[in-house]
Formats: sequence, structure tokens, C-alpha cells
Amino acid sequence: MRIAIVGAKGFDCLESNFEETLSHLGHLARIFDLDDAIPLVHKICGQAMYNILQANYGFSRWVWGKLANKVLDFSPELVIVTYRHVIPEFVQTLKAARKQLPVIHVNPDHVGTLRRQYIFMSPYDAYFTKEPFLAKLMKAKLGLNAFYLPESFNPRVHKKPDIPKTDYEETIDVDIVVVANLQPYRTKFLEQVLGIIGKDVNIAIYGAPQPIPWVKTSLYNHHKKKYLIGEEKAKVFYGAKIVLNDMHPAEFTGVNCRFFEALGSGGFLLNEYRPTLPELAVPGKEVEIFVSAKEAAEKVLYFLDHPKERIAIAEAGYRRAMQDHTYEKRIENIFSTIR
Repeated sequence: MRIAIVGAKGFDCLESNFEETLSHLGHLARIFDLDDAIPLVHKICGQAMYNILQANYGFSRWVWGKLANKVLDFSPELVIVTYRHVIPEFVQTLKAARKQLPVIHVNPDHVGTLRRQYIFMSPYDAYFTKEPFLAKLMKAKLGLNAFYLPESFNPRVHKKPDIPKTDYEETIDVDIVVVANLQPYRTKFLEQVLGIIGKDVNIAIYGAPQPIPWVKTSLYNHHKKKYLIGEEKAKVFYGAKIVLNDMHPAEFTGVNCRFFEALGSGGFLLNEYRPTLPELAVPGKEVEIFVSAKEAAEKVLYFLDHPKERIAIAEAGYRRAMQDHTYEKRIENIFSTIR
């Protein structure tokens, strides 16, 4: 099948993992981003170009029209859109040119990134979102063909090291790893956790290297000033004794991609609770959970002192991720839904 993916190009993002997995399954997949419509301009101007698209709807219509023509020239049999700032006319153009062409939207982020809510007014054949709350809202109140689709991980990209975890933990030498941007909510949470722990623990933080100027915190002393992707991310997840994953406050009931990537990398995951979490991994057996900073701190201390329990949970979580949470599984779910 020829499949066009409309979204961002870049290694180890949802779009690239979709493209890699679809190709692995024997499909011809290609990503189309804004650089295909306005070569170099979008890449060079970045955020400024996005702001112009938001401010000038006429210009936005011209840009998305050019990209729609590029997609149609590819003669796709399915179009998967992941951008949240695609205007409704883009989808309308595709549907007008190829009436039987299925065009679907896969939203890989929390509800705080809905931009101008274009997806609600766009005639997609199906809408997939990682947030169950949003899927129910779209179906019940807007009459849209919306479905819950959790995120996932790619075992060919997030490769678990092929040596015993205890040995690799000695190599990495990190008690706690946090792979996420230090936005204010997360900063305050981590300060609370470390304050309750009350003793030195070796914590490593990876994410966007540029600090928020007005957020003053000693956590930047632990920041590696590096954004992890692919196999390097998997090695850090696997080698850290504890992967601590708190959720963005706009993750109402679902979980983020780090949940699946940490499990799929063989890491021991201590994850903030969300209502859908128990159906994705069994708490206490395949993942550990917390509901407060106090509980997170207590479990950090407990599992640092109980390596056998920690490693048993990590191994069970890895098996669950390989069984249920790969991109192959999600693509299979999409295909079975839209057929």
C-alpha cells in the first residue's frame, strides 16, 4: 500500500517510526512536511513560519494547498495526518481530488497541543488520539469517528542492550533518570521528590538543553544538556536503576510515549498513575506507579534497596511491551478500524 504521512520529519518521532514500521511491513510510506511545500523556508524560519501560518489564513491556505498537491502526486492509498495545525481545506482538497481516498488523523500529543482546533472541523474519515477522554468527547459531543490509540515504541529503534541489566546499571551509574523537558510543573515535582528523599541520589536529566530563563532551580546541575533519541535513549532507560516518569498536567487519562519506550527498552519504570495505565501494564508486576511526590520518593528509596524486585519488574514490563505495545500493533489497530 502507498501511504502518505503528513507531519514532521526527524529521527525517532511518531512520523519516522510510522514510516519505518510501515516500510518494515512491506508498504511504501513517505513523510510529507512543510518543507515539501516551501523548501528550506520552513526549515530556516522555523517558529516564525509557524506564527505566520497561524496569523495569515490566506497564506496558510496557499501553503497547505501546495502540500496537498505534493501528496496527491504521490498517489497514496491512505493518508495519515499527525500535524495539529493542518487547516480543514487541506483535507477537503484531498477528498475532492480522490473521493475514495481515506484520510485519517493520529494525534500523538496531549490535549494542550490542539492549537486552533482545526481537527474538529476537518473531514477526516477517522480520528485517533492517545487521550481516551478526548476520544469520548469527540464521539459523544461532536459525532466524530474518534478512537483511542495509545502511543508505542519501536524495537528496531529503541534497542535494549544485550547484556544483563545489573551489569549495564554499573556502566551507566545513574540512580534516577528523567528523560523530559524541565517545564515548570515537572521542575516543581522533581524538587519535591528530591526534597523528600533528603539524601544524595545520582539523578540524570535529559531533554531540551535550553533552560526556561525565569525558572530558577538547582536541577540544572543534573541536566546533561542533551536530547536523547533512538538507541542512545534505550541505553539510558535500560542502564538507569529507576526511570522516573511524571506526566504533563494535560495528560488527563492517558500516558505519554516515554511510558512505552522505557518499558520497551527494558527499563524499570516508576510512572505517575493515570486511569488507563493498568490496562497497559500491571502495576507492581510490569511497572511501578505513584500518585504523589511523597509516594514517588518512598518508592525510589525502596527500589534502590531492592534490585532483584526492580529487575524482575523491568523484565516483565519489557515482555509486555514487546507483546502489546509496538508500532506494528498500533498500525494493525488502525488498519482493522478503517477497513
